[in-house]
Amino acid sequence: MTRAKWRLPSEKELKSHLRNSHREAIGERLERYKYIWQEFGPPMGMILIGGISASLALEELRLCYIDGYYLACVLLAQIFIENSLGGLYIMAGDERTAEKGFAQLIDKALMDNLIDPLLANHFHELRRMRNTYVHPNAGLDKRTVMGRMLEKYEDGKTFESPKDFAEEDARQAIEILVDFLRYSSRQGEHPWEPPRD
Repeated sequence: MTRAKWRLPSEKELKSHLRNSHREAIGERLERYKYIWQEFGPPMGMILIGGISASLALEELRLCYIDGYYLACVLLAQIFIENSLGGLYIMAGDERTAEKGFAQLIDKALMDNLIDPLLANHFHELRRMRNTYVHPNAGLDKRTVMGRMLEKYEDGKTFESPKDFAEEDARQAIEILVDFLRYSSRQGEHPWEPPRD
């Protein structure tokens, strides 16, 4: 049985749609690209401990943020960090630790001095943030997106839409990932500062 598919418009119509959709958001995309450039610096080749998954996650995270796919950024940041931490244990021959959940991996990396307490706390924040998007929970507690939005509202922060809230989460996730890259590149000299002009 053939799988049903929608009929495609002409290639000319599709190209026109793509051009128009990107043109409409070019200013917003440019501002997000500037943010990515300021966080990561110019694109460059890196040796990544987390392997293929970490490499793909890092590249896709940058592109997703520029195009405004914020939920994806949160998920991709955790993929990168979890695979990178796990990769350190795999290289050391400890696959068992690498395959534990993210929470246990964070705690073990802290215990083994691979990360400092500040990074461990940020990783747990990222893990909890991701969980609110991934796991369906009822109610308005901190395990739900709405509960987290209300908590920030009580702290004086307001959001025009859930997308604005997700953008803030994406930026926080990116900054946690970048802090991890900087920390790792300086072999524990935290915090790392980029070179000044």
